[in-house]
Amino acid sequence: MKIVVVSDVHFGDPTSTLAAVVNNSPQLARGFGAFAEKASTGNDFLVLMGDLFDFSVANYAEVYRTAQVFFQEIRQRGIAQEVIFVPGNHDFSFWHIAMHEANVINQITKGGEPKRRWTMPGILDDREPDARKKFTLAGVTAKDPPGPRYGGLFLDSLAGHETPLTFNVAYPNLYVIEPGGATTLLTHGHYFETYWSIALHAAQRVLVDAPGISQMGTPKIEDIVAVNFPLNELASAGIGQAGKLTDAIREIQRNAKDGQLVKIRQYLQRARNWADELVTFHGFIVGALREYVSDKTLDGVRDTILKAIEEAKDHPTVRGDAEFLGRAETRANVDAYLDACVLELGALKASYNIDVPFPKSLTFGHTHRAVLLDDPSASTTLCRAAGEMVTFHNTGGWLSTRPGTIGGAVFTYDSGRQPRWQSAGV
Repeated sequence: MKIVVVSDVHFGDPTSTLAAVVNNSPQLARGFGAFAEKASTGNDFLVLMGDLFDFSVANYAEVYRTAQVFFQEIRQRGIAQEVIFVPGNHDFSFWHIAMHEANVINQITKGGEPKRRWTMPGILDDREPDARKKFTLAGVTAKDPPGPRYGGLFLDSLAGHETPLTFNVAYPNLYVIEPGGATTLLTHGHYFETYWSIALHAAQRVLVDAPGISQMGTPKIEDIVAVNFPLNELASAGIGQAGKLTDAIREIQRNAKDGQLVKIRQYLQRARNWADELVTFHGFIVGALREYVSDKTLDGVRDTILKAIEEAKDHPTVRGDAEFLGRAETRANVDAYLDACVLELGALKASYNIDVPFPKSLTFGHTHRAVLLDDPSASTTLCRAAGEMVTFHNTGGWLSTRPGTIGGAVFTYDSGRQPRWQSAGV
């Protein structure tokens, strides 16, 4: 079995180095050649490990137009026979679409009962001698017709209708099992960051005796996905689908990254004035003292935002990797996620008789900072629930913020070589 793994290509973002819209025309970008060289051809699977689409900065039509150019080239060059897509935070809304189509629309269409599935772990089992059975999906049984797993969706036509490229979809975990049982977990990794899991944290701290939360116990993967759904969906697609507002927000983002604060100061001052008018008009502010307190509060919010942007310019922070995984809050999120994976593997065995050894290696994306397989600085942690040490690697990202830089990496697996897993930066 041969697979190639990349993450964070961000189709829809104008700085994507694999494919982007230039002069209103989607086309391959300067990083595609390096990607294609390292990915090679004849792979059984191309695994796209999150943030394939960036719905947070671009509308659906623009994103899919750009993706079509990429996948047509994948098919024409013979890079992979099938795609396995594991959505991330910027394309989380796609998982919502896929769940709705597969579990509700398709079930109703064929006269069945709608289902509710928050997660769908995928397994690539290289212990399995039958190549047709190497990719399985929990909940998809042998009685189901052959074809893409959790597929048959509109994605299959992205590479063209005449010769479609088969897409499989799993969320949020894909387990790759080598002959002998060594297992690598592939996941986007956004739940390691506090924002993307903060709704669950809030529920556990505030709603401890509320129905549902009080009976939850140790959160499962499906709990992490479901409870965090509202904020994830909002941040995933809301801004990108906001019409004229999208362009304005994208300009603000670029100005903030570049430290160009003139317009941002103007916008914040107008926002401060408008907020003051709102609370005064609606009678929430009564008397000169409260008016003074309100003004000081709004001024403080404005100044705090400006200070944060200026500090970010002078001291740019990064999510990854030693810095990201070394933070106490990230470690707590990682520990909780690994505990949830232990429960998930137990459920796979109990419900579907799928035996997946606990992964000793975890490769994620999200941070855009590659940590290759031979990197001695790769982080490790102990999963207490499994009693196993886990080593973390990162696929980097394919966005360019400075000329000449990319930062992506290509991870490959080939059962016919040693070591089976290899990685290379771009």
